[in-house]
Amino acid sequence: MCSRSPRRKPGAPVLDVRGLGAFLFLARGPNLPRLRPVATAKHHEIAVTSPSRSLWIFSYIPGQPLEDYVLYFDHAPKTGYDDKFEFVSVAYRLRKSRCFLESKGALTCLSCHDPHRKLPAGEEAKSYYSGQCRHCHEPVISTLVAQGKHPDAADCVSCHMPKRRTEDVVHALITDHFIQRKVPMRDLQAELQERHLTDAEEYHGEVAPYYPSPLPKTSENSLYLAVAQVARQNNLDKGVADLAQEMNQHPPREEEFYIALGDAWKNSGNSKAAVGAFEQAVRIKPESVTALRSFAASLKTSGNVSRSEQILNRALHLAPLDGSTWNQYAMLEADLGRTGRAIEKLQKALALNPDLPEGDLNLATLFVQEAQMEPAETALKRALSIDPYDAAAYDLMGRVLTAKNEMSMALYSFQKATHLRPDYGPYLYNYALALVAAQRLDEARTQAQAAVNADPSLAEGHVLLGGLLANEQRLAEAVSEYQQAVKLQPGFSLAHLDLGLVLAAQGDLRSATEHLRKAAAGKDPNASTKRARPSSESAIIRLPT
Repeated sequence: MCSRSPRRKPGAPVLDVRGLGAFLFLARGPNLPRLRPVATAKHHEIAVTSPSRSLWIFSYIPGQPLEDYVLYFDHAPKTGYDDKFEFVSVAYRLRKSRCFLESKGALTCLSCHDPHRKLPAGEEAKSYYSGQCRHCHEPVISTLVAQGKHPDAADCVSCHMPKRRTEDVVHALITDHFIQRKVPMRDLQAELQERHLTDAEEYHGEVAPYYPSPLPKTSENSLYLAVAQVARQNNLDKGVADLAQEMNQHPPREEEFYIALGDAWKNSGNSKAAVGAFEQAVRIKPESVTALRSFAASLKTSGNVSRSEQILNRALHLAPLDGSTWNQYAMLEADLGRTGRAIEKLQKALALNPDLPEGDLNLATLFVQEAQMEPAETALKRALSIDPYDAAAYDLMGRVLTAKNEMSMALYSFQKATHLRPDYGPYLYNYALALVAAQRLDEARTQAQAAVNADPSLAEGHVLLGGLLANEQRLAEAVSEYQQAVKLQPGFSLAHLDLGLVLAAQGDLRSATEHLRKAAAGKDPNASTKRARPSSESAIIRLPT
């Protein structure tokens, strides 16, 4: 769980990302780090150096006021997360307890869990933990028992801190450290369905101060509160405007704030504003490779490719051994059609940093573009050895193995990809294509239907589903799918061709002729060389290229 960042000189910005029971934390400091993506959108923390003293990584000393070092943020109250119960949430749940709140600091983890002694187990443990409760609650408990108002039981924990199934690790049961007088009446250990939230299902709302709370009203805290809104895109639309306003009113001296603002503008779709923010970051700290990479990426997105390349060369001059910059430059080369040079730069990037996120996947993608399937498969095996939960790598592996006609393993790869991202249309579509190639047409239709359900704008999916329906002589349904495809992409020649063939098979020659002419007039040579025959035999499916 430790950051792999190297030791830096005092005062340098540092980033540490790990799981957390609360929702988000930002370490206080004059230097705000570049906000890297993490494995889960629900829990993350962001840590940098302190504002008031020169500190090294992991420089917090027990006894220092934590609020002087770090700020914590959480879901806003009453947004559906007040009773969230997750695997890493013991301290988070304990702090909700009335026992904790009214103990004035007397109740801590060490009250029950002394690391310097062997803790009891079994029946002895029940007596031990109940004894800790009675230290505070006697003689009240004995009085209530004598009055018949409380059970005469020796186990406080099972009633007031029951074991409960966690929402994020659904096969685990752990003790709920939220000490409640009356626990929820539902079955707290009932089986839970594992969930893979889409971006639309993730929390998108205000991020509220958690610790300290209330957050003292200072200009510095206002900046951090604004950053917290956009750090994981939870409150992006309002947050980016608030962050820009705060930075206009209180311009920070550190480039990392401008990188955070640039990322927020980029994520909100305002590439022009993103370029301006990243450029300001470079002005403040011209030697920041992180700022230069961000600036180059925003220039590329805005269409200024030549200047983007200049900025990347500048970054490489400053840090010639930075694998991330070589990777970014390789992707620029690929977009410019210089695939050979892109492959060379990516191989250099991976030689410098073999664990580079998405490096092997990017390299495999370029090899596929060059029809080099063997090195592509090798790169994908490396990618999956680093991240065995990479749906994109499984999808590309499926396509590579399909091209090699290794259908059994190809279908397995597509199954993995669609399991990891079950509602992603393109992966479902690719899976359907592979099933067609394997002549498993009923399963292919099911996956093609799932693809267009997940992404109704996927024109290729509608064409594939239309072909599979036509193959079953379900011509009216096939027409509907083809019509949807040409509505989405009016210049889709093959969709017009297939629609014309099915309409001809139905006997609607006038409409068929209209679509066949559009197919012939299109730029797709496969469509313009075909002619329709007015029979249902024409309504066949083709594997799209």
